[in-house]
This record gives sequence, structure tokens and C-alpha cells, in this order.
Amino acid sequence: MRLGLVLAALTAAMVTSACLGWLPTQPSKKDIAGDQKREAAYQATMKSYSEALKPGTTRREVEDYLRARQTTFGRWGGTLKDPAQTDVITIGKLWKPWFCSEHNVYIKFHFSRLNQHADPTQGVLDSDVLTNIEREDRLEGCL
Repeated sequence: MRLGLVLAALTAAMVTSACLGWLPTQPSKKDIAGDQKREAAYQATMKSYSEALKPGTTRREVEDYLRARQTTFGRWGGTLKDPAQTDVITIGKLWKPWFCSEHNVYIKFHFSRLNQHADPTQGVLDSDVLTNIEREDRLEGCL
């Protein structure tokens, strides 16, 4: 009974705090200054990848480039209609609102099939070609 009252009181306090703006929903000046420095670094990183890896570069060349720089990458996407998955690297984090656990910054390397008639069940092919590179900021683990 007491535990139930305590939980109800805490829940009511959190809801009230959120409604009144007592919970941190805006970044501080320190957070903003840090994000501005990180933003400049992210733009420089994006520029270096865009200069080194041009559209038409094969997946093998892109992944060899990343491995040579000891850059960990993952893969997103891929469907039977468009099986060429996107390679993704994490380049940093930004300020996150209280209701999310992370605000990650990614660089995505998009590929397409050189041979459009290749078996789509083959998955990733070394011969897939880079079509573009883009940055994505993604809030994750949000309520």
C-alpha cells in the first residue's frame, strides 16, 4: 500500500515537473558550445570521406578504406527489391533530450547494384557501387 502511494506521488511529481518545464528539455549554453565544436568536427569528417570516396567506388574499396583506418562500420537496410545495404559509421553524439537515451551522428554510404540482374538473395556484393554519402542525426531509445 505504501509503495503504491510512493510510486503514485513520484509519477505525479514527474508529470508536473515535465508540464512546468522543470526537467531539462533544452540544452544548456555549455551543451550548445560543445555541440558547435563537435558539429565543425563532423563536417570535416564528412568532407574527408566525400573527397576520398567518390560515387562509383565499389563496396570492396569503400570497406577496405574504412578497415585501413580502423573504422568500425555496420550495415543497414537491404530488401529483395533493393538488396544493396548501406554501410554506416558512427562519428559522434549530440546533446539529447531527457526522453531519449542517445543522439547519435552517423555517416551513411549508400550503394546500388552494378548488375541489376544479379540474384537479390545474394545480399551484399563487393561489386556494389557507392551512389552517395550522407550524414544522419538520429535520436534513439526515446520514450
